[in-house]
Amino acid sequence: MEKIPTPKDKNLEEKEKMSEEEMFRQDALDKASQRLAEALAQKEDAEDMAEAVAFHYYIVKNLCNRLTKKLFEIDYAKEEVEQVVNELMEIPERDAVSILLLSDRQMDIFFTQKKNEGNTVQSILDAFMEAGADKPTIGFHATPKQIMPATKIRNGRETEEWIVDGSEKDHRDNDLPMAYYSYDYTHLYRQNKSDYLYIVQSLPSHRGDPSNNWGRAPSLQIISEMKQENIKEYIEKMKSAARFEDTSDSKNKAA
Repeated sequence: MEKIPTPKDKNLEEKEKMSEEEMFRQDALDKASQRLAEALAQKEDAEDMAEAVAFHYYIVKNLCNRLTKKLFEIDYAKEEVEQVVNELMEIPERDAVSILLLSDRQMDIFFTQKKNEGNTVQSILDAFMEAGADKPTIGFHATPKQIMPATKIRNGRETEEWIVDGSEKDHRDNDLPMAYYSYDYTHLYRQNKSDYLYIVQSLPSHRGDPSNNWGRAPSLQIISEMKQENIKEYIEKMKSAARFEDTSDSKNKAA
């Protein structure tokens, strides 16, 4: 499996600004992200596996950073945050990815309420892994338009939601407007220029394409927004770094 080459100068420059605790946590996040990126890329039928791994690494690393930021916001101690990050390297990859795909509201319910009930971090994670089969898996919704959170009325109460609303009628679903997403990098929607990539929850209740490459639902829960240009720039940077390392290795062997 392809590894993600890291530009060493940039890494050193960033780490010089970090405390020892931050460096430890960042190293753990890097390892967890690498592990999960490789697991996701293994499911790909990609022509360029290094590109697929770089894509997944960029996505997962951003989701890991989102998780740790959220845990600090809900008053998890640094030791507890580090324990969660370390567990991402140990628990089954599917469960680890599902944790990263919890919405802000689900994180509040799952991590805050259970902790307030006196549960330890380990017991909280154990409870998550023992949960049923309705855990989210990852989906990718590409679009030229930015989607902002919106306030909606649900059961007479205002609630903020960040979702992709279905806009295309699908004859397979009695012309119900549906929103679409791909299950992987290889099958991202690329026909039109898409400036934004939204990481969404893929759920067992969603409909799937016969080829098992795309999913659809009346609405999709958004987890994170990313700009396509930033992703492409990162992939090219990593591929360039890999080519440089390959060239250096070849020269060293020749010498």
